[in-house]
Amino acid sequence: MDLDDLERQLSACFHLECVVPTIMLTMGTTDTFGVDRVKPSKHWRF
Repeated sequence: MDLDDLERQLSACFHLECVVPTIMLTMGTTDTFGVDRVKPSKHWRF
């Protein structure tokens, strides 16, 4: 996951007052080709 892009996209949504119900992270073996960094993503939890 590109955390800089996530921040830009979420900021744009918040600016437009869009509701973002969830952010899906891949952790472990559910996706063979990608594992998202969970700890830095917790910054966006409200």
